[in-house]
Amino acid sequence: MRFGPLAALIWLAPPPAALAEDIRDFNADTPGKSYTPYTVSQGFFQLESDSFHITEMGSTQTIEVLDPVFKYGLTDDLELDLQTDGLLDTTTKTQGKTSTLAGYGDITPGIKLNIFGNDWQIFSVAIKAGVKIPTASPGIGNGVFEYYVILPTQLALPFDFSLQIQQEIDLLKNNDDNGRHFNYAEDISLSRTIKQLTLSVEMFAQSGTDPKVPAEYTADIGIGYALTPAIVISFGTYFGLNRFAPSVESYTGFGIRF
Repeated sequence: MRFGPLAALIWLAPPPAALAEDIRDFNADTPGKSYTPYTVSQGFFQLESDSFHITEMGSTQTIEVLDPVFKYGLTDDLELDLQTDGLLDTTTKTQGKTSTLAGYGDITPGIKLNIFGNDWQIFSVAIKAGVKIPTASPGIGNGVFEYYVILPTQLALPFDFSLQIQQEIDLLKNNDDNGRHFNYAEDISLSRTIKQLTLSVEMFAQSGTDPKVPAEYTADIGIGYALTPAIVISFGTYFGLNRFAPSVESYTGFGIRF
């Protein structure tokens, strides 16, 4: 039932492009934390997901299995997204005691609109926006709607390098009450493509207006490998640069267009 509105839009959308030259090159939002400014070609689906994601934060370890993101190219420059958090298992050890919490996370529908450079121009920019719907199992999510707006940009550099800079603004629930605060995230990454292989390094920072939510900083590395022109697998690790960020996060993932 959650997919009703998305299915209706897909049914009303134009059919896939008939000519191979009309199909945009495959681009996935993996590896790394940033989003590509490119959209899925009109009439095509794209599926991306972590296969396995593990996060170490102090005495707490969280394991997530499968968090699929479904994408559909509604027009040549407009993409519909549906992000679903997967099965999460959180284990906390304190004072010799171990507690475990398991369940499913929230879902986040959204859109991405390419503003400029959707077909591998030197400079590309898009706007992505969405809302988190609180569907998580009890104890997993915070039970409220939250919102985000993201501006991903990408600049092509010589020797198959590319520079990506992303700005994000979120409206989130306060840490210890029902109030709201703004959260700001900045991401800068440099990647290079060598045939089917893509290597990336990334710096990430986020902070907000809730004084009880400290800033986080991470340094990230990622590897993507294109098995075919429409299938990619990825591996990555995020390293915390301050004590408020997870000490380490590691993941494997994949993306496929059909």
